Amino acid sequence: MFSAAVFAQPKSDAEADSLPALNVFIPNAFSPNADGFNDFWRPVIDGRNIETYDLVILNRNGSEVFRTEDPREGWNGSVRGGGFATSPSVFMYYINMRTEGDPENYVYKGHITVVR
Repeated sequence: MFSAAVFAQPKSDAEADSLPALNVFIPNAFSPNADGFNDFWRPVIDGRNIETYDLVILNRNGSEVFRTEDPREGWNGSVRGGGFATSPSVFMYYINMRTEGDPENYVYKGHITVVR
């Protein structure tokens, strides 16, 4: 699968001394077909404790199909917990999070391709 990596850097030299690096990996495709590989989509965040987290996934019409405040919870390709998206489908994601010791929010947005 293709993937996209995003790395958030501290805002200043003072913050660089006090905060560990924040590494964020956000896949841009997955295949929820119950074969045991890439069946769930979720960002991988490493380096800091997450204080607040809000992930929203929207369809092409802008309707919400998935939302979570748990960074460990992944999306299985279902639409609001019901039926599954047809393939290929493109969805938009929006992540707003804050890490421990950092007063600023990190915002990530992009696209996810569902391949079956």
